[in-house]
Amino acid sequence: MEKNQAGLNFFQAHSLFINEIRREIHTICLREFGQNWQQNYSATFRFEGLKDTWNKNIDDGKLPEDLIECSNLEMFSRHYEGRQFFRNKFNDITFTVHASFKNIAKARNMVAHNAAYDSDIADLAYLSMIEIFRKLKKENLVNELRSLRDRSNIVEKINAKPKFRDKSNSHNNAERLFSNTE
Repeated sequence: MEKNQAGLNFFQAHSLFINEIRREIHTICLREFGQNWQQNYSATFRFEGLKDTWNKNIDDGKLPEDLIECSNLEMFSRHYEGRQFFRNKFNDITFTVHASFKNIAKARNMVAHNAAYDSDIADLAYLSMIEIFRKLKKENLVNELRSLRDRSNIVEKINAKPKFRDKSNSHNNAERLFSNTE
């Protein structure tokens, strides 16, 4: 297995996550804001460029629920974290869910833009996705994410390069051990 397999596993996990979370957030927004929910959703964006891109995609005929991504969910969840409709869905993690979406977006960008795969960033994103699905009582998806995470970690271990220390020149490298009396 190649190290790229870990990235593919993450991409698959993210796809599972984003498809399900889009349905959840879309339902929440329809219930709270009505048919024109996308105006309330996009109003939470901190960057004008993101709002412009969102509006252009809507004008091009894309469905707003298909434009929900972890990067804009982070802003939406931060904005509405104290509101009752949001607390009802994400009770125990209301005030940290925006950080979870940010972690997931960071890992997604790492994989999507072919950056070096960092298993720590990916693990944090996996844990964030699992935490959100546990809160939403989606145990089958929790198990699927755990399986993908475990397979990615196996790939990482297989591809890990052993770390050797050159002991032949240890005195010159100031690696000498000292006794308690020294």
